[in-house]
Amino acid sequence: MHVLLIDGLNLIRRVYAGVPGEEGSPAHVDDAINASVASVKRAVADTQPTHAIMAMDRAGLSWRHTLYSQYKANRAPMPEALRSALPQIEQACAEIGVVSVGVENFEADDVLASIACRLATRMRVTVLSTDKGILPLLTQGVAIRHHFDRRNLNDAYVQERFGVRAQQLTDWLALVGESALNIPGVPSFGPKTATRLLCEHGDIDTLLSAQEGLSDKQRAVLDANAEDLQMWRQLFSLRTDLDVGLNLADCRLPHSHHV
Repeated sequence: MHVLLIDGLNLIRRVYAGVPGEEGSPAHVDDAINASVASVKRAVADTQPTHAIMAMDRAGLSWRHTLYSQYKANRAPMPEALRSALPQIEQACAEIGVVSVGVENFEADDVLASIACRLATRMRVTVLSTDKGILPLLTQGVAIRHHFDRRNLNDAYVQERFGVRAQQLTDWLALVGESALNIPGVPSFGPKTATRLLCEHGDIDTLLSAQEGLSDKQRAVLDANAEDLQMWRQLFSLRTDLDVGLNLADCRLPHSHHV
């Protein structure tokens, strides 16, 4: 068996942004719906899964907002035309056998991670997403596919792009921060510094107790931001313990002849 897990909004928002025409007009929305469904069909054709699931965000602020009230505070809201089209996209995908799931107060990433980690021990799992926050799932034996580049991403890709292993990426992101999520990271710690320190020390916990390899200024900055750094790491960490309430048999694709 081979399960394809689609990061729904990651795919749909990118497709929506690339559809020509007057944004929000009825014709533009119709084209965006059709293009999104066509993209899902292409993903299924490219990966040939036996089962397919699309993870979506549901109502309510996520646990990350509760932990850090400024989480995603600088992000523009989803265009209303797109938001109102989501049920139609989900329905059209359901008609081709791709079931949508979501859990209130949790982000789609956590839903994907929970399903992926549960299934990866006994079957092939491919996650379709361009979100770098998903890449740590590589450590669980999950395949990660970049839909728009039509290629699978691996640990060598993570190493080339960030200079660290997939298992160190959450710590790297915590040190560097992510403006799109409004997570500041550690002041004055850029990508190169974070890469060097993690290559030398392995992880944040070792780094926080390290006596060597840090300048006095870096040591002082780390000490002053140690508590925040642990929180940033938690924000970047994927939850894998959600009960999604899904029966895998309901997600089997029609006309699937794979074993």
